[in-house]
Formats: sequence, structure tokens, C-alpha cells
Amino acid sequence: MKSLSFVLRLLLGGLLLYSGLAKFKLPYEFLAAVNAYAITPPFISVLMAGLLPLLEIVLGVCLIGGVLTEGATILTVVLCAFFTVATSSAWMRGLQINCGCFGGAAEKISGFLVVRSAAFLALALLSCAFTVRFDWIVGAFGRGLRAWHWPAGSRRSPEPSQRSHRAGTALVIPETATLSS
Repeated sequence: MKSLSFVLRLLLGGLLLYSGLAKFKLPYEFLAAVNAYAITPPFISVLMAGLLPLLEIVLGVCLIGGVLTEGATILTVVLCAFFTVATSSAWMRGLQINCGCFGGAAEKISGFLVVRSAAFLALALLSCAFTVRFDWIVGAFGRGLRAWHWPAGSRRSPEPSQRSHRAGTALVIPETATLSS
């Protein structure tokens, strides 16, 4: 499993690094491609065109170098999902635009590009499954759920000995328990 995780990290890292450097070398062409999607207002498009190549380069370096791999893998999944949604949206709207995937490469949006983007997302998800330890997510989620429950022994929660465990019987709450604070 570790070797597969390593190969997936290298593949995704190389892809992101190549893509980010290609976009970084031709910033105006990438800005034109981002604007052509017509998803965001122009000022957001300028921010995205400036930040996405840098994010891709940083994520690629992290994945290849094995630095902060869990966070880089999660952000790679988010980035691939974003690219898949944007490409699918443009294809479904029938836009005949440059995808902007690899900088100045003039690839028009097509069904093949949507499938390729979805395949990259699948690889990123597979890498995430092998790389990320989900116990901290489950632990944080569990702590969040426990915050919604009343602590044992509070007036709003009957003691375990006062709870009914047989089907068809009513819950017995002592008369001292009230719902008001």
C-alpha cells in the first residue's frame, strides 16, 4: 500500500507541478481561459488566475517531496473536484473554449476532458484514501456530536438506572427533573 501511495503522490505531484508551471509561464492566457468559463466575476477570475498556479506548484512540491502530505492530498482532492465541476459546467453549457488545464495548450472543452478531469479526481481520492489518516476527522466529528448531548447526571438526562430498557414501557423521569434551567 505504501508503494501505491508513493506512486500516486508522485503522479499527482508531477501533474500539478507541470500544470502550475505551465500556467505560471503564461499568466495572461490562463486569465483569458479562466474568464472564458464565465463562472466568476472578473475580479475573482483575476485572483484565481494568480493564485491557482501558485497553489498547484506548492501542492506538487509537497506531494513529490513528501512534505505535509495529508494536507496536500486533501487540497489536491478539493482542487481536482473544482476543476471537474468547472469543466463539466462549461461542457454542459456548450462552451467552445480553451480549458486552461496546462497553460497555453489550446485544448477545447470536450467530453474527453471531463472524463480526464474526473479520472484525476479519482486518482486524488485514491491517494487520499491511502495517505490521509481519517482518525483525527472521526475524532473531531465525534467530539462535535458529544457537545450536543447533555452530560450524564444532568437534570435533563435521566440516569441509566431510570431509563426504560424494555419495549413498550414509558420512560420514568424523577419529579425533581424539570426542563427549565
